[in-house]
Formats: sequence, structure tokens, C-alpha cells
Amino acid sequence: KCADGSPTGMGVNLSPGSDTLIIYTPSGGACWDGLTCYVLNLASNIDGYGDAKLQNGLLSPPGIYAPIFFARDDMENPLREANYVFLPYCTGDLLSGRQVVEIEDLFGNARETHFVGHLNMQRYVARLAAAFPNVERVWLIGTSGGGFGVLFNWPLVREAFPDVRLDIMTDASAAVPAGAELWEACSDAWSPFTAPDCEGCEAGLPQLQDYLLETLEAPSRFATVTHDEDGIIA
Repeated sequence: KCADGSPTGMGVNLSPGSDTLIIYTPSGGACWDGLTCYVLNLASNIDGYGDAKLQNGLLSPPGIYAPIFFARDDMENPLREANYVFLPYCTGDLLSGRQVVEIEDLFGNARETHFVGHLNMQRYVARLAAAFPNVERVWLIGTSGGGFGVLFNWPLVREAFPDVRLDIMTDASAAVPAGAELWEACSDAWSPFTAPDCEGCEAGLPQLQDYLLETLEAPSRFATVTHDEDGIIA
């Protein structure tokens, strides 16, 4: 479900015979209360991500929603023959949330808000593990809010594909401290998931990335891309 409670799904583009799977989570900001969700509108697509948005996003020319590694006809794309999976980000919770809460909108109306990004990811990953039992390599890639979602949810993917190489890449998702008060507000709203053996990860994003770096085993690799003029991260 998206934050408004409406159903969503995933986009899949198969490559018969390929032993590689790319799981991609796009950008979308974040929100945690009435001001950020329904006044400032800091999170994208919390009003729903149905078939029309999925068609326009996944099948559009390569760009912010259909990244360059989804370009099958680009002979310079080293991932052009992989299986592609696009997971919409429409919960405003960095794909970490596990609860439904009521928050007030601009007009003082109580809005039932589904911060269920992690619960969505559980269902997505279980479905993908069943659908791709023979892959030999999995890429987990995310941009901005979706990249932070990768930090929260990569242990799900590792558990679902235990015997394959898992490579992880985040873009525009530098794991900077959010500040104690802000992170507490987000945590109260989302009830974010962290791996059971991830000591201290409830404290924020830097700890999540440290856990990834300490836990991910060779030959798997982790890469992150960030930019000096990224206004959001700054």
C-alpha cells in the first residue's frame, strides 16, 4: 500500500535466460507529520502509485524514474541483459515503516497515513525470491529516499537470496546524521525496521551504513554516489 492506503505493486521487465536481477527503488523524499506530509508535501506519491504512474515511470525514456541501467538498447550498458524490477516508493518513510497512524492535514482533518514501506518490502522480496530461484547475482540499487530504503532493507534481500552475490548501490543517499529530534520524530511516526543484530541502528542512518559495511561479505560490494551540490542532503 501507499501512504494513503491505496494499493500499489511492482514493475517487472524480464530477460529470459539471464541469471542477474536488478531491484531498484526510486527517489521520493520523506515525511513524518501533518506539516511535512500534507502542507509542505515533502514526500512524493503518498497519494498513490497505481498502474498509470508505473507505466509512465518504468517505461519512460531513461531518466530519473527509468535509470540508465534500464536501457536495454544501450550497448554501453553493462546491465542491459539483466532482469529489471522497479519498486515504487510511495510511503514517505524511507521504506522503513511498519505502522498506520493518524496525522492532521492543513485543515485539521485526521488523515490515516500508512507508513508501511518495510511491510511492502517484505512482500516484494518474498515474491521476487519465489519468482527468481536461479539467479546468481542480485543488484539492489536505490536513489535518494529509495537509497535510504536500501540501507534499511538490504538484510531482507540477503536473507531471501542467501547463496548469490549481492551488490548494493545508493545514489544521493549519503548517510548523514539527521539530528536527534528529527530522527525521534521520524521514528515515532514510522516505527522503522532495523535488523535484529544491528546494534545501535535505531539511532539513525550513519549507524545503518556502518552495519552494512561491517556485515556485507565478499565478494559482494557496496557503493554510494553523492554530489557536492545535492541540495536535499546539504
